[in-house]
Amino acid sequence: MAPRRKIERQLFVPKDERTRPQGVKKERPQLPSAVNIPAPEHDIREKPAPPSSLDSSHRTSPRSRYNTAFVSKLLKILESNPEADLGLHISNYSTERLNKLRGASTTILSVPDVEREPEIVQPRIPEPCGDFSVVSPLAPQVQTLIGFNSLDISNGFSDSVSVFWRLLRDGKVLHQVLSKWIVKITASIVVKFAPGLDISEHQTMCHVWSQGENIPMPEPLGAISIGSCKYIFMSYVEGDSLANLWPHLSPELKSSRRSALVQRSTAARSN
Repeated sequence: MAPRRKIERQLFVPKDERTRPQGVKKERPQLPSAVNIPAPEHDIREKPAPPSSLDSSHRTSPRSRYNTAFVSKLLKILESNPEADLGLHISNYSTERLNKLRGASTTILSVPDVEREPEIVQPRIPEPCGDFSVVSPLAPQVQTLIGFNSLDISNGFSDSVSVFWRLLRDGKVLHQVLSKWIVKITASIVVKFAPGLDISEHQTMCHVWSQGENIPMPEPLGAISIGSCKYIFMSYVEGDSLANLWPHLSPELKSSRRSALVQRSTAARSN
């Protein structure tokens, strides 16, 4: 009878070892070689754009159509003139009208123009044109200002007219009613002009000025005529006009001013 330990050993011997001849080593199983699996090709197709957060109702609402029509109008203006001033057209955009249109639940609040200063648009000064002539002798400062030389008439004083037009265009309009203008062309010179202006006004100023300094008034500096328009030059006097101050004067001060005006008017007529 075989020993018990030998029997247990035979019981646990694998079957392939029992059939393999002695002296032959067990071959280890060959592991499969690495397989080069090609990397997946990247999808170079464009991905669809994410859906818009706005639904179709917002794109076809009255508000949307109003904005689209306004932008289309601006584009047409730029196509016809790329240098056009769009500020004149953008100011026509109405936030109030947009709020009255249906199609959205939100209300757009207009931005108050707190920091924006009102734009002062000066009226268009008419350009002088026509024959040039001196109605009343020009003061030396006016002759120097416009480059006037009475001895040089070869070009019809066109140079003086051009200089004078630039002064008018760059000047400050102090007063304008219909076709009558008062423009400050320098810090000390003002010109009053209008088509068919009565030149006797300048003659009256010269007469009153000759009476002395007791009557405060601008100094007459000459007058010219260009075409049908007459131009009267005078000095600029700083201050407010009596017409603007009169409503704010006390009754006593108004009476005093009346008496002073009567006395000066009487003195001017007596001379």
